[in-house]
Amino acid sequence: VGPAAGGATVTVEGADFTGATEVKFGTAKATEVTVNGPGSITATAPAGSGTVDVTVITPAGTSPIVPTDRYTYQLPPSITKLSAKGGPVTGGTPVTITGSSFTGTRKVTFGGVETPFTVNSASSITVNAPVVSVAGTDDVVVTNTAGPSALSSKDHFKYVPVVESLTPASGLAAGGET
Repeated sequence: VGPAAGGATVTVEGADFTGATEVKFGTAKATEVTVNGPGSITATAPAGSGTVDVTVITPAGTSPIVPTDRYTYQLPPSITKLSAKGGPVTGGTPVTITGSSFTGTRKVTFGGVETPFTVNSASSITVNAPVVSVAGTDDVVVTNTAGPSALSSKDHFKYVPVVESLTPASGLAAGGET
């Protein structure tokens, strides 16, 4: 799995790669091809889309198409909805993030603060909002192998302050106490 824009370094493992002249991702040629040895090649994936077969061309011929040669191009994630729009600065609010391209998610952040997450599907992630030090609105960002989600109004999470205690906890009905 790699970004649709290309540029990922991919190690191709197999046999009899000596003298390889080319590696293809579908019909597109890889760049920066290095034969590491008879069983390994490193290549930079070209731009592409969908899932393609990776083939190696040597003086003896082209490698056959097999199930293990599949490479999937991925788009950056996109967030379309947060199940909770806010919570306390003390964190812990359960949030389901809905969107697309969540496969291969590497991290989820709230205003730059990383939080543990669970990828439920390519369109759903669950997290608990992390603790932050300042109330305000933060962007939720999901990052996969193709990069981070674009910022939008759909990813806003509003942290609110928390009252922890009052001293005194009661007073006169007429008010006026500190």
